[in-house]
Amino acid sequence: MKFFIDESDERNRIAGGLFEKEGFEVEKFERIESVALNAGAGDLVLFSPAKKFDDEEIDKLPFGIKIISGNIAERHLEILKQKQIEHTNLLENEKFAIKNANLTAEGVLAIILEKSKKSMFESKYMILGGGRIAKALAILFSKLNLGFSIVTFNPKKYPEYFLYTNEVYFQNEYVKNLSQYDILINTIPTRFVDEESMKHIKNGALMIETASVDCLDKGKVENFDYIPAPALPKKYSPESAGRVVFETVMEGLINGK
Repeated sequence: MKFFIDESDERNRIAGGLFEKEGFEVEKFERIESVALNAGAGDLVLFSPAKKFDDEEIDKLPFGIKIISGNIAERHLEILKQKQIEHTNLLENEKFAIKNANLTAEGVLAIILEKSKKSMFESKYMILGGGRIAKALAILFSKLNLGFSIVTFNPKKYPEYFLYTNEVYFQNEYVKNLSQYDILINTIPTRFVDEESMKHIKNGALMIETASVDCLDKGKVENFDYIPAPALPKKYSPESAGRVVFETVMEGLINGK
């Protein structure tokens, strides 16, 4: 098996070096054309977890390879099936997702320190969502003794979040208190903050968007700072993130996945 490593992502470049140390044959690329020319059936192609494929790129992938990436559109998965391409989604690996969430939380903290005009200990925080990234943030904020609340839209998990903080909002209850918060961190990948809700956000507040889908209309932002922050591990901790990619792939190879 030959490894093809997408070096457009710093995490993969680091993972590729670790594969080489393990004795694997590694070819690095930045354009799929290289894979199309040189990869054969059974070879493994590692893309960025944040990779978004277009139709042309999917068409160029050679027959019978194995690819590891993040999410792939349903229509593209059908094409992969026709070409007998085996796809492993890193984002569906629970251990990878949790480790990646921890690194994302550290990246959020880096943005807060860089962009906020107040001491992090003087600020009040609102975490929108209750998934892995939200929980990683809650644990990190608790260790730092920062005051924060959690917003959840999930009625079954609502009681769980009182394990992290006494300030938990259910569904749109949070809107009326938005003006109390200096820093908002969204982890929910859907558009749910409407224009009326935005009017309640504190003047000069900071909103950090970690989700893959913007939670609001960026064109309507006026009185606060909105910072899209995708792929934070890639930016702030590529060496650690690359090792997580490497360990996840190696574990899958050992377990035959």
